[in-house]
Amino acid sequence: MTRDYGLEYNRVNAGILHIYKNKEYMNDAIMLQELYQANGCEWRVLTSKYDINKIEPTLKNIDSIVGGIFTPSDFTGDIHKFCIQMFKVLTSTYAVRFFFDRPVELIKELHHYDYIVVANGSDARHLSKQIGDNHPVYPVKGYSITINLNTESVNNAPYVSLLDDEAKIVSSRFGNRLRVAGTAEITGDNWDIRKDRIQPLIKWVHTNFPNINTEDYSSWACLRPMTPNMMPIVKQSEKDQKVFYHIGHGHLGWTLAPATAEILVKIIQGKQ
Repeated sequence: MTRDYGLEYNRVNAGILHIYKNKEYMNDAIMLQELYQANGCEWRVLTSKYDINKIEPTLKNIDSIVGGIFTPSDFTGDIHKFCIQMFKVLTSTYAVRFFFDRPVELIKELHHYDYIVVANGSDARHLSKQIGDNHPVYPVKGYSITINLNTESVNNAPYVSLLDDEAKIVSSRFGNRLRVAGTAEITGDNWDIRKDRIQPLIKWVHTNFPNINTEDYSSWACLRPMTPNMMPIVKQSEKDQKVFYHIGHGHLGWTLAPATAEILVKIIQGKQ
């Protein structure tokens, strides 16, 4: 899609580097190598500080790192920019029509369309109940900060996406911006941004990258549509054959959605 439509969304093709400061966490990660590789997945174990620093030089001053895992083919990008770009492609190339801020009554909508795909995140559990379906999708709140890097901070911020497995914090680079995300908060349909949840993200940056100026940042919260087994729900409704679901992708929506969308299209085509 990036190639075919010339999408620009601060994509960085530099892989993802898991870092470990705890030997037990590192040993657990090493034990996963056989499982990942047996299923054709990358899981490159790094036990040398030299190899880790070679991948991401800004980690050289963190003495507590005991090892890492690198998945070189992973990429990161600004999903908001990606969606805006795809919105333009869909409207101009495929004549897709969008209607925003419009209440949806699923039962009434069924009379107007051949098929309906419900794909509205954690709110799907409310919408699906209108026709009698009950899906175990729960909103799990995540937080992030986006730091605008000044001239002095640009070269001190990591370029490769980092995942601190013990802290459950991830960072991604978008040009002159650094995004740091983490936390899983069980609080229902609540979008409030709590300062005590943002502070650990800022502290993580100060601890690991003390030369980054964090004065200029914005904070954000989202509701991840999680299922109990962390598997997305991609299927036809049990109550109405015109309704299909593409929900429950959790914190990996952008990663999984292109593949599960292809699966859903085949399911719908098989019903025609």
